Amino acid sequence: MDQKRFKVRQYIKLYGLSGTLLRMFKSVIYRCVGFRWERCFLMSRSLDTICPPLVQAELEVRELSLVDYDNALWQGYLTEERRRLYEERFNEKKAKAYGVFVDGTLACSAWILYGKVILTEEKVLVENDTCALLLDDYCFPAFRGKGFHGYLNQWRLNEMKINGAQKAYVIVLSYNRPAIRTQRKCGMEIEKVFYAYTFGKKVFIKGY
Repeated sequence: MDQKRFKVRQYIKLYGLSGTLLRMFKSVIYRCVGFRWERCFLMSRSLDTICPPLVQAELEVRELSLVDYDNALWQGYLTEERRRLYEERFNEKKAKAYGVFVDGTLACSAWILYGKVILTEEKVLVENDTCALLLDDYCFPAFRGKGFHGYLNQWRLNEMKINGAQKAYVIVLSYNRPAIRTQRKCGMEIEKVFYAYTFGKKVFIKGY
């Protein structure tokens, strides 16, 4: 019970009360009838003028491997399904994972995917040689509110530019206001609004 209350408090901190209630309601509907719907923002920016983040001596950013997630802190995050997905990505040359380490502990993890913008592994929204996607950002609860997400976001945008990408994309759920604020601080703007409907394991897109 204490763990559930902790999760609810974290959700309220992240999404606000209305966003948390909406998230919980959708989860109940999905468990009962296998249906979920989301309003999504496709955000983007040109990488022409991107600059690296200011160096913070106490932070270390480096490319990750699956081993970096194999510890007690991240055990609950790395479910069997996510582990399989990450194993596939680590074998994909166009996918790269990066993390912020604080005193040797992985505090924040996030990915870059080059060459295509995906909603799921099967649903490709954009595909070309000049695009790159920010995805799967996760900051462990104990390290939230310290600016690590924004720092790693800016760091990845600069990494995209270094590797030849010209335009960056990210997909954000409409109720995730903290993520939207972080992306806007990094120069991302809403390019398109669309809806994603999930029936069981199948995903359908409307408005894109």
